[in-house]
Amino acid sequence: MGLKTKDFVLNESHLYVGSHAYPLSKICLVDVKSIGIVENAVQVFFFALLAACTVWFWCPEGYAQLFSPLAFLSGSIICHCVFGRHSLRIKMLRLNNTETHWISIANGNTEEELALLKGQAEQLSHLVIGNEKNTRLADGLSLSRQTSPQ
Repeated sequence: MGLKTKDFVLNESHLYVGSHAYPLSKICLVDVKSIGIVENAVQVFFFALLAACTVWFWCPEGYAQLFSPLAFLSGSIICHCVFGRHSLRIKMLRLNNTETHWISIANGNTEEELALLKGQAEQLSHLVIGNEKNTRLADGLSLSRQTSPQ
C-alpha cells in the first residue's frame, strides 16, 4: 500500500504523481516535511475523537456506549493510514500567477518512504532550479522575496 518509485513519473514538462499532473514551469520550490511523534499522536487522537463523537451524535442511546470505542479505534487506524508522517510538498504558482501556495503531493509513514520522498525531492529540485528566479508575479515582485510558511 505504500509509495513506490513507479508512482512518480517525471518528464521534461510535467511531474505525474498517481493520476495528478503538475507542470514543472509552475513549481518554484520542493520540500520534504516530517512531523514529529507528538504532532502525529495529536492528529491521530483528534480524528479518532471525531469518529467517536460522530457515533455519539447519530445514536446517543445505549448503542453509542458500545460502538464509540470501536469508532475511536477505527478512526485512529484510518487516520494513521491516510495521513502520513512525511510529506513531499511543492510550492506552486496559482493559476492566475499572482501568488504561490504549498501543495502536499505524496505522503508516507515509514523510513523507506521518507528516503523515496527525499530522493524524488532532490531529483525534482534539479529540474525546477531557477524557476523561482525566472517566475515573476503579476505585481512584479520576485518569488525569492517571499517567505515560505513552515
